[in-house]
Amino acid sequence: MVGFQKKLLMYFLAPVATALPVLSMNILFLVHIPNHWCHIPEMAASNLSASAQETLFGHDKSDCFMYDLNYTDWVQSNHYRIPDDTALIPCDNGWTYETAHFDETAASK
Repeated sequence: MVGFQKKLLMYFLAPVATALPVLSMNILFLVHIPNHWCHIPEMAASNLSASAQETLFGHDKSDCFMYDLNYTDWVQSNHYRIPDDTALIPCDNGWTYETAHFDETAASK
């Protein structure tokens, strides 16, 4: 190949070589569903970290349910243990998403 042909080839292939990986990896950001649990306004106003909230409220039964507690009294009691016989109710305030890997994804919006 002549010098100008190599330059022309690089001129056309360099943008493609950088754009294709970005476009193909973009799907990971769109379809990733982070760990999530019910958003509880009383917990958001408390001093509990997001990881502590996930440990307490990220139960294995379903991500669509939360414990039937009076959370204001529960936070003020400082017990931070959920009784085993506590009933579950559907989430009604949306979800809190883990942000360890991404701040926002399509699933969290």
